[in-house]
Amino acid sequence: MHEIHPARLLAGCSVCIIEHCADCDVVHVHVGAASMRFRPAAFVQLCETLLSALGQVTPDAIRAAWPMAADLKPSH
Repeated sequence: MHEIHPARLLAGCSVCIIEHCADCDVVHVHVGAASMRFRPAAFVQLCETLLSALGQVTPDAIRAAWPMAADLKPSH
C-alpha cells in the first residue's frame, strides 16, 4: 500500500489534479474518483502521448494555447 506523503500541487482544474510527492518521487494524477501514480519518466510519456492526441483532435487550439508546441508532429 502507498504511504501518505505530503505532495506538492503541480496543476489542477475542474477535471483533474496533478501532484508530485518528492519523498517517493511519484506523480499523482487524480481524475474524478480515479487516481493514478506514475514515475516521472512514465508521466512524461503520458504527457507526450496526450499532447499528440490533442494536436490531432484540435491542432489549432493546441497551438494557440501552447505556442511552443508548434513543432509537435502527430505520431501515427
